[in-house]
Amino acid sequence: MEAGKKQYVLVIPDGAADVYRNNGRSPFALADTRYMDFIAREGVCGLMQTVYDDLPKESMVAQMGMLCWDPHLYYPCGRASCELLALEGVQLNEDDIAFRANLVRMEGSVLASYNADYIYSSQARLLVNRVNEVLRSEFPAFELYHNSDFRNTLVMRQAQIEPRDLICPEPHESHGVEFDLARLLTGRNDKGCRVAEQINNYLQCVAAVLEGEVGNMLFPWSASGVLKLPPFAEVSGFSGRTAIVGCMDFLHGIAKAGRIDSFKVGNGRPDTDYASKGAKVVELLRGGYEFVVCHINAPDEAAHMGDVAGRSSQLR
Repeated sequence: MEAGKKQYVLVIPDGAADVYRNNGRSPFALADTRYMDFIAREGVCGLMQTVYDDLPKESMVAQMGMLCWDPHLYYPCGRASCELLALEGVQLNEDDIAFRANLVRMEGSVLASYNADYIYSSQARLLVNRVNEVLRSEFPAFELYHNSDFRNTLVMRQAQIEPRDLICPEPHESHGVEFDLARLLTGRNDKGCRVAEQINNYLQCVAAVLEGEVGNMLFPWSASGVLKLPPFAEVSGFSGRTAIVGCMDFLHGIAKAGRIDSFKVGNGRPDTDYASKGAKVVELLRGGYEFVVCHINAPDEAAHMGDVAGRSSQLR
């Protein structure tokens, strides 16, 4: 690294904010944050707006803004297309639509677990392969791709609608809710209703294929179109070598679209490998990178799981 040249690290504890309070203290306040406290004490503190009233309050919106891509201009309605972009050899076309597609556990018609009791990739990938093998000929417009653990991406080719034409419940916000699989997705207009009916027909067949499995249903949400981003150097004015370290596929999709490097380290669960994330950041800085983003999804996932104690432990 050239002497005198500044280097920057952006550490993102995703989902650290919370409305939960214990004697007036949030999970962040309850956590042992001695190292963050040291940085805050020795550095400079400020405020940044990362979510907006007129956009979904979700991680991709926040992190696009943090990385200088105005989400009002570039957010593709949902993050599914961005997660798909992180996979090799898959192309989303202008007339296609992509969905985040959780493997979930249903008890009858009630959503019992948004993550199929946190199914791991080794098992989830087998279920995804089974769905594709059984339903490919009957539903040629549908393609299901595995991302990680319970997370998958469902592509519908030639849907020819805007993502906003569909109404898709969010699984992590719907525990205990009863759903009619024939009407899981609905439309805002005639086109949306037509496509929703096709998707619901596919989902009912998926449920039949997965009957008896811990992940016994596919739950599509966060519909989105093609992600297009100008280069990071162009929107930020920062020309130094830049990289993202993290597990989440949407970040690697952002990096690919924005022409910066990315490195998949750890996992998206509360048991992520913090040491490896830190070691990779240090390695990149020593190798000449001038700006490194380190994303930690553990607090956000602990929140979705309703694990308050675990959430505080992730914010250390």
